[in-house]
Amino acid sequence: MVVLAPTIKPPKDLRRLANVLGLELDKYGFIKANPANPVETGIPGIFVAGSASGPMDITESVLMGLAAAAQAVSFMGKSAIETEEFSETIETEKPRIGVFVCHCGSNIAGVADVNELVKFSRELPGVVHAEDIPFACSKAGLDRIAESIKKNNLNRVVVAACSPVTHLRFFQDAARRAGLNPYLVEMTNIRNLDTWVHNDRKVATEKAKDMIRMAVAKAPLMKPFRLRSSV
Repeated sequence: MVVLAPTIKPPKDLRRLANVLGLELDKYGFIKANPANPVETGIPGIFVAGSASGPMDITESVLMGLAAAAQAVSFMGKSAIETEEFSETIETEKPRIGVFVCHCGSNIAGVADVNELVKFSRELPGVVHAEDIPFACSKAGLDRIAESIKKNNLNRVVVAACSPVTHLRFFQDAARRAGLNPYLVEMTNIRNLDTWVHNDRKVATEKAKDMIRMAVAKAPLMKPFRLRSSV
């Protein structure tokens, strides 16, 4: 087994940005963060996430970005928080399942046959709509999913893409905006658990089919869930 560990250097403009904002850099040239709070810098109200504070993978960068955003909102105070309310307008009794297959650039589409996956999904029981999206987690992709939910009156959603740990909440928000209970969204990770594992196109495509089939089979069993305050 060969483990490759390429070196990572901070961007050249990072030092100039740090000087403008008055931020301190560490000995490697990355923005120095509080060890006890890795998104907090030495300047109140300025937060850091991703590889600006050091080498970081995609999953960790997303989580750090969410943490930085949450702390930024908290810093601004409750008076600055505006919550948009959405009402559930879609009936959920009889399952109408929609399947969305993400290309994820070449991460998925470069290995598995996305067109074949969409065609396969359309034939599964309960599926009334299936389509592929280049980048499902982008604003355009999320808007497209929300629009498809409303247009096709979908009451269950299956997204075949990457990790639900980092991306499920984005698709749940899209469902909520479309009038669907967010807990009726299911993700299947055909990137990390399939196309990042297999090089053979046929093998990866067949495995993705099985993963989508399982997610679609689970979808009708999901029930709407609503948070309740104990206060």
